[in-house]
Amino acid sequence: MRGLVLEVAWFGEGDVARSALPEVLPRVFGGAVGLMGGRAPVSRYAVLLRPDYPSGMTQGTPREGSIQVHTPREVPLERVHQGALLSTLAHEYLHTWGREAGAELRVSSEPELGGEMRWFIEGFVHYLAQLALLESGAQELSVFLSTLGQAYASVSRHPLYGQESLAQASARFFDDPAAREFSYSGGMVVAFLCDLELRARGQGPLARFLDQVPPGRLPVEWGSWLAAWTRHTGSPEPVASWVQTASPLPFLDRVRRAGGEVRERERWVFDAGFDVRLEGLTVASIGPLVGAQGLVRGDVVVSVNGRAISSAEAFLRELDPTGKPSTVQLRRGSELLERPLHRASRKEYEVSASGGSVLRHWSLGYSHPGGG
Repeated sequence: MRGLVLEVAWFGEGDVARSALPEVLPRVFGGAVGLMGGRAPVSRYAVLLRPDYPSGMTQGTPREGSIQVHTPREVPLERVHQGALLSTLAHEYLHTWGREAGAELRVSSEPELGGEMRWFIEGFVHYLAQLALLESGAQELSVFLSTLGQAYASVSRHPLYGQESLAQASARFFDDPAAREFSYSGGMVVAFLCDLELRARGQGPLARFLDQVPPGRLPVEWGSWLAAWTRHTGSPEPVASWVQTASPLPFLDRVRRAGGEVRERERWVFDAGFDVRLEGLTVASIGPLVGAQGLVRGDVVVSVNGRAISSAEAFLRELDPTGKPSTVQLRRGSELLERPLHRASRKEYEVSASGGSVLRHWSLGYSHPGGG
């Protein structure tokens, strides 16, 4: 890849050279650089992959000439979910878009700024990361559309959806997990809606507009962001309403008007994360559905319906797939407890495109007009 040198270090079990990363990673970063007009903010990056994240998820941070990604604790490289890893890497790299030459993202104990704009800082960057994967060929169109459907499903599950605006939720980004999820997913949905709107007007793609307010140039203020949108399109609408009012986002309608198809389906889930520790399978994170059932972080799963459990996969296999309660024995400190735990139903949306839908050609010609 021209203009960018990548050095990869893996601090766990497995061999980077024998993985798919040496072949896939340059293409993914190339897709991200293409969205940024071919301008790599830093010419050399060290990619540090550490298998030390406790909740079974993947998280990353861009730092001084490096991107650190924390993968699930003690999981070998070949078992790390490649889509999640590549998405995180692209996401963190795109956070550098607009950084001034020589400026670095430094570790600081100061509170992060810009909570009210996190729908943009995080949600738009996540959308762009998916575009980078799509553009690079590391992700199929069906997966890209599925990710959009998942984001909208997350938005629709927010307890105050339709009652508070995306801007109001973003103001509580650092204080409320539900508001943080709404900001993140809602921002991704708004990014897609903006992209669709700009393309329909012949003023797209989205990257052309973002050159005026790149997501890595902080702090970002709503007034300057909306002024840039108004200069670019001639009107503050419809994005001002999408962000500042509590009205539901027109995702389903806009997808269908673009020739896409949306199917609603019910899925039975158990939204908790686990960590395998010396004391056993330990609850590391809890979603809103599981939280209502009395499980707490740090609980150690002993058995399900009398069967000993040592892995998250085994735990989920033992739970009834249609939501009937299972008897789960837990160790909480020195106390043994039994809880009736069950999967919960949630609505999901499957997005697809066929025939003459503009979504069928979403990545074609997407690269930034100034790209190299």
